[in-house]
Amino acid sequence: ARSAWRLLATPIEIGTSPTVSQAWRENNAAHTATGYGTRITGPVGTFGAAGTLDDYSVRPSMKSYNSTINDYTGVVNANTTPIANKNGYYVFVRGDRSAAPVLGLSGISTLRIKGDLRQGDQVFNVIAGKFESIGNPFASRIDMRKVNKVNVVNAFYVWNPNNTGLYNVGGYEAYSFNTASNNYQRVGDGFVRNYIESGEAFFVQSNVASPAGTITISENDKGNGSANVSRQGTSIPTLDITLYAQNADNNMYITDGIKINFDAAYSSSIDNNDVRKITNSYDNIGLKNGTANLIVERRGNLKASDTLRLNMTGMRVANYKLDVDPSVLNYPGLEAIFIDKFLQTRTAISFTDVTSIDFKTTTDAASRAADRFMIVFKAAPSVVFTNIAAVRNTDKTVAVKWNVDNEVNVESYSTEYSTDGINFSTIATETTIINNGGKANYNGLNSNASLQKNWYRIKANNALGAPTYSAIALVNDFVKTNTNVDAKIMPKITPDGQIKVIFSNQIKGKYAVVITNAVGQIIKQSQVFIDNALFTYNVKTGSLATGNYQLTVINTIGEKITVAYIAK
Repeated sequence: ARSAWRLLATPIEIGTSPTVSQAWRENNAAHTATGYGTRITGPVGTFGAAGTLDDYSVRPSMKSYNSTINDYTGVVNANTTPIANKNGYYVFVRGDRSAAPVLGLSGISTLRIKGDLRQGDQVFNVIAGKFESIGNPFASRIDMRKVNKVNVVNAFYVWNPNNTGLYNVGGYEAYSFNTASNNYQRVGDGFVRNYIESGEAFFVQSNVASPAGTITISENDKGNGSANVSRQGTSIPTLDITLYAQNADNNMYITDGIKINFDAAYSSSIDNNDVRKITNSYDNIGLKNGTANLIVERRGNLKASDTLRLNMTGMRVANYKLDVDPSVLNYPGLEAIFIDKFLQTRTAISFTDVTSIDFKTTTDAASRAADRFMIVFKAAPSVVFTNIAAVRNTDKTVAVKWNVDNEVNVESYSTEYSTDGINFSTIATETTIINNGGKANYNGLNSNASLQKNWYRIKANNALGAPTYSAIALVNDFVKTNTNVDAKIMPKITPDGQIKVIFSNQIKGKYAVVITNAVGQIIKQSQVFIDNALFTYNVKTGSLATGNYQLTVINTIGEKITVAYIAK
């Protein structure tokens, strides 16, 4: 459910393997939402649902590691490449077959393979001094503590697509074996992980120049059960909050911490899934739920209006820091705000990175209040309005234009209209263009705009929470200084055969000048653009016969004035 790289294994026999297209392209199925398969893209091939690849991309979206050249080999022809290999594949999964090839984002997709399961001992060679990619060969988890390793470092790397990395598409995690605890522990925080799950590939390495190494994975290395790891939406959304205190040499050290898990299987009331806190003599951080003070709280899915009330006790006069560390908090419609009641500050909490908050406690008792901190969740703005403009057209209608950024979770836009700038009503609704977090431009039209002042605003209707409003755009009233066409005409044709028409205090714009005879026939017509308060226009009449004529001036909004004229 997230556009990122995955390091995947294919636990079927290589000799009878189906092709990439038969498996993860769902037999070259159409690009529609089914919840299965994904798009395979690359720089070379024929493109389309039935092509050798689905779409063009600068680099391949499916590739395997080649330890000999220390580089990756991309899949060029998915219709002929067997999907089974020993090394596994890096696959950039954007979603199911319907996900767009560049900025695609779709729901959870299942990648499936039909084939004969691989069985028996599986041997993998590791070139001396090189890394090697190994796909779990079985449709079962394997216990890395049991796997036989010869001339290979007792450690492994896995790929976690939830790590942000440089481009927010995943990152490596290294696990090293601890002989004292008989566990593989993550480098950096000691998190224990002993299993490689079915469908998962990993990296190992040999550090010596010779001899080459081997890894043998046997049927006896299989483990019972399974765990959902390194996949968006499968790990439990979690917030870890760690309290640090500054010691005498000005270094920060951990003094306490709490954990909050969010899942529909949990209750937000106190039950046996929650862990009550045993209080230390000083520097305590807990989580208050009613009268209970918790160190671990497991509650229902995170939603707008949720509040986490931190509980501090035994605080000294000192410098502290709180690290708020999220894991798999995939809630794009929400935002989190850390509130400090003592300093009266608000800090945005990231859903993807650690947010560090430095604070002090002093001799002021309020700085050490148990309820000083809280984290409040609310509906995030689903869009940012970058511009709104309303312009009156010459036909009295009003064009309303607006630009947005970060468009996501928007159901529609409502154009709202007001004649007083206070009370607004909806006059039109527009559907969204992209809704994938990017930019978009919109145009609307009010065909029944008042000739007086008009106010406009746009309401973005959020699928997950409260609507977001744009700024207000004003259109001034359509009123002239002189409400009638002020046309002054000389009593006779000038010697050069022209009639002078004098315009004073008129609206800037295009005017029509028409001369008709006694029976209404048009003798002469022309247009003139008025851009000054006092403007003289000479109408060339040519040779008019003696008789009665009318000169009509029509302004920009269709108002007319007709002046009789007698040619002699």
